[in-house]
Amino acid sequence: MRTLNTPPNPTGLLLAACLPLVLSPRTWSGECIDPEVLRRHVEILASDELGGRDSGEPGLEVAAEYLANQFRALGLEPAGDDGTYFQSFTVPFGADFARVHGAVLVDSAGGQRRLAPWTEVVPFGHGEGGPVDAPLLFAGYGITAGEDDRKAGLDYDDYAGFEVRGKAVIVLRFVPRLGDEKSPFGGKRSPHAALVSKLRNALDHGAAAAIIVTPPLESAAGQGPRSAETAGENDLRGIAHRASPRQPTLPALIAHPDAVREVLAKAGLDLGALVRGIDEDLKPRSKPLEGLRIRLDTELGQCVLRNVAARLRGDGPLAGEAVVVGAHYDHIGRFGGQVAPKHLGQVHNGADDNASGTAGVLELARCLAKGRPTPPARTILFLCFSGEEIGLLGSRAWVDAPRRFRARGDTARWDEAGKVQGGTISAGQVLVATGRRSGPRIQVTPSWSTEPCWVLPQDLEQVSGPEALHAVCAMVNLDMIGRSKPGGSISVLGSGSSPALPEIIEAASRQSGQPLQANERGMAAGGSDHATFLAREVPVLFFFTGMHPQYNTPEDDAATLDYAGAARLLEAVRATVEGLATLPERPAFAPAALAQAGAHGRPRLGVVLDLESDDPGARVEDTVPDTPAAKAGIRAGDVILALGDRPVRTARDLPRIVEDLPEEEEVTVKLRRGESESNVKVLFPQRRSGFRVTFGSVPDYAFAGRGVRFEGIRDGSPAAKAGAKPGDVLLRWNGQAVEDVESWTALLGKHKPGDEVIIEVSRGPEKLELNARLEARE
Repeated sequence: MRTLNTPPNPTGLLLAACLPLVLSPRTWSGECIDPEVLRRHVEILASDELGGRDSGEPGLEVAAEYLANQFRALGLEPAGDDGTYFQSFTVPFGADFARVHGAVLVDSAGGQRRLAPWTEVVPFGHGEGGPVDAPLLFAGYGITAGEDDRKAGLDYDDYAGFEVRGKAVIVLRFVPRLGDEKSPFGGKRSPHAALVSKLRNALDHGAAAAIIVTPPLESAAGQGPRSAETAGENDLRGIAHRASPRQPTLPALIAHPDAVREVLAKAGLDLGALVRGIDEDLKPRSKPLEGLRIRLDTELGQCVLRNVAARLRGDGPLAGEAVVVGAHYDHIGRFGGQVAPKHLGQVHNGADDNASGTAGVLELARCLAKGRPTPPARTILFLCFSGEEIGLLGSRAWVDAPRRFRARGDTARWDEAGKVQGGTISAGQVLVATGRRSGPRIQVTPSWSTEPCWVLPQDLEQVSGPEALHAVCAMVNLDMIGRSKPGGSISVLGSGSSPALPEIIEAASRQSGQPLQANERGMAAGGSDHATFLAREVPVLFFFTGMHPQYNTPEDDAATLDYAGAARLLEAVRATVEGLATLPERPAFAPAALAQAGAHGRPRLGVVLDLESDDPGARVEDTVPDTPAAKAGIRAGDVILALGDRPVRTARDLPRIVEDLPEEEEVTVKLRRGESESNVKVLFPQRRSGFRVTFGSVPDYAFAGRGVRFEGIRDGSPAAKAGAKPGDVLLRWNGQAVEDVESWTALLGKHKPGDEVIIEVSRGPEKLELNARLEARE
């Protein structure tokens, strides 16, 4: 596989050379956290020039170089690959061109017209075969109405009456009558509008490839303007970046409308007229393009991302242990998966999310490296993660990176219970750590065997890989720390992951003067990089100042942050890190914390998957205790082949399939274990959040009272229409008491779009009753 083949970006390359890559912070007596240095870091990371720091985009790489230069200027040791500040990792990323770069249109006389890569056509999907050379068929919107559609009166099939097998189909985006609220197709939220649905339907009809095109912006007679629905969605690379399926479907391209107009014109067809005709009478206009063929070739794309890592080495008997201070530096750019449709194409600068946390790591590194007379007792690792917004991939890459060790001498082998096994590991033998720990012992796999065993870490010396995972005694995560409230306390999530943490938080609060509130619950509200460490039984603390209406919008800009408040918070974080670095005993992990670490209430199987495996199915690397997978007996090394009647072709299929599974019903999971296949039963508990509907309030996760305080209300949302206001405290939901965010999301999760609810809120001394109608989540 090749690295994602992205066209050159001269602006990005020039920017890397022109940005002031090293700040010279003002020297403070005692090296206090400096709000102005924080501001300058955020203004660079969240600048328009960096384009929102989305994965696979040049601005993210500029940010990585900036961070490395900051660490270098502070004199910190590089803690990345091969003596650098970077740990590189590769992730599947959409589709890429393979042997045919672009596409070639061939007419009946043998004439050829090359469609230029990246300007006229962009790779969108990939299959499992080789190059495609196929005749063309215009297939309208690529829609086939299902049984439920027909029962509701929608009888429509763009493929009816045509032999599709072996052909390349030209398919329109969206659905007919897109601007008409009464359209029987349901608008952009229709399941038929999803590009992946169009690809699957084409595949089900036997198509060899698909060419996707945005319909012309002019509206059909009597319909609303298409431009309102398609604004910002004409960037070919942006569409592919946002919507390319990760799993194999079939070879597919996104094509520029002008290129498709030219292709259709060769067959005597007019793209605009075809679209208007379908919109007017809701009848298909599919037609073979006689004498025209297309050659194309796509494959799975790959993107190289980089974590940025630096080390402040400890001194003394505890120096072999490490405290991680981390933050993700990526964001959602212009077309990331979390960009709202109305904001597509606009730069999402991500000042709070998470230039604020990244700036905090840099400023903590400066103060901890320069502001103390002696090195810390434990080593402090400063990690800036990439790929957080697309699935915590950077922290996952750091945690999962192979760590190899060499036996210092003949070394005893132990079992998990602490009994010595027969035989020894010879001096010099290379071992690979699995990341598991049991008491003082760590699990390793000898190079000559696939059976792991347990050894004492002092009997080993590390020869490659990042800092030993078993040496990481705690992880402190900074994500969205720029919106603290004057005089308010900060809720610190994760304190329940170790009995030692509440006392450290209390001491840090006293020392810094920043009120902190240890939150032993609430890990479900913390979908950030600390979750990766928590899954590996590392105690974690998560500092963030709460959600706000600018979250994941273009308005999350540098000017909106409270830098003085962030500096106060970081003084508390520094005291926390100092406390962890000097704690006499390693903080013990509390396994109960894993049970609280939900993923925003979505159904969770509880497995860690090998995303790099090329074998069919989803290979399990580990299971999380007290989850449906663990209770069903699924274990490391198993390969999940199917859930219910849904086959699992790759690890990327699994989250989508799990989300569609019923709650409180047993589901059969087909496994391959070794050479044999078997079935186990998995029971998913009742879901705890409202991922099917939206209410439109932004909760204040730091609120310590009963109920849920609304930090913000999104414009045009059900909450706004009901009259809810920022500062209201939700007390009752349809007559049921609301204790906190988790209890409320459990209630919200039971609803479907269109449900009407009665809510009780307190607004100052008043209690009000409001009526809201819930809407579908986009």
